[in-house]
Amino acid sequence: ALHGQMEVESWWKSIEFDVEEIYVLKRHGDDGQFKILATLPLGRAAQVIEHDPLLAFPGMPDVEEKWVREERMALKARRNGNGRRGGGRRSGRRKNKKDGDRGSSRTMDTPEEIAKKRAERAAKRERLAAEAAAITAAIEGIDLYNNDDGE
Repeated sequence: ALHGQMEVESWWKSIEFDVEEIYVLKRHGDDGQFKILATLPLGRAAQVIEHDPLLAFPGMPDVEEKWVREERMALKARRNGNGRRGGGRRSGRRKNKKDGDRGSSRTMDTPEEIAKKRAERAAKRERLAAEAAAITAAIEGIDLYNNDDGE
C-alpha cells in the first residue's frame, strides 16, 4: 500500500476549491434524471432549502436517451449476474439440496484455522472502530463553519 501511495504521490497535484453548497438529489423510477430535492448551504447561517417541485439541472433532458438506458440496463444485468460476465451467483452449485445440507465447503480450513481467522477479523473490526472513533474525535475539534471572510 505504501508503494502505491508513493507512486500516486509522484504524479498527483493537489487542488483547492471552495464549496458553498451541497445538493441532495432524487429521481423517480429507473428512467429520468436526478433532480435537486434540497440545497444545503455551508456556513454559519446556513439553512436547508427544500425544492418543491424538484429543480432540474439546466440542459439535462427529462428522460434519458434510449441508448443510455439500454447501456445502463445491460450493466445492471451484468452486475446482477444475468449477463454472466463474472457477476452474480456462482454456477455449478448443487440444486435440490436437502434441508440442513450445506453441501461441500468452499474451503479446506480446519475448525482451528477458521477460529483463528474469525479472531483476526474481530480484532481488525475493533482496530478500525477505534481508528474511526479517533478520527471522529479529531474532526469534532474542527470548526467546519469557520470562514476566513468574517461571516
